[in-house]
Amino acid sequence: MSSQLDRFLGQLAVYAQLGRLKENEHYAVVDGKLCIHLPGAYEIYLAERRAAGQPDDTNGLTALRRCVKENIDAGGYVVDDTKRVALNRKTPRVLALDLARVPASIDLDGFAV
Repeated sequence: MSSQLDRFLGQLAVYAQLGRLKENEHYAVVDGKLCIHLPGAYEIYLAERRAAGQPDDTNGLTALRRCVKENIDAGGYVVDDTKRVALNRKTPRVLALDLARVPASIDLDGFAV
């Protein structure tokens, strides 16, 4: 069973593949970790969902952050939610995903990793 976070990340991979989610602006690969700026990626997610006439399946940014904390607490694939990474000349906090821990059911191939 996939979580809201799993489905959200799968959608982000599609948007990355389509060029809507941009490397070094919304995400980066640092030290073998996929680092995603959650608020920026969420904005893209919402815009793409609206354009497609689809609802927000995440229950909002607060719910996503709760899923992130639960994933970290359970020893999941999110290994840090306070990592700072250079994106678009800024150093925001990002989610750091350990790609080796991401379940095969989440297709992240759209990200340039």
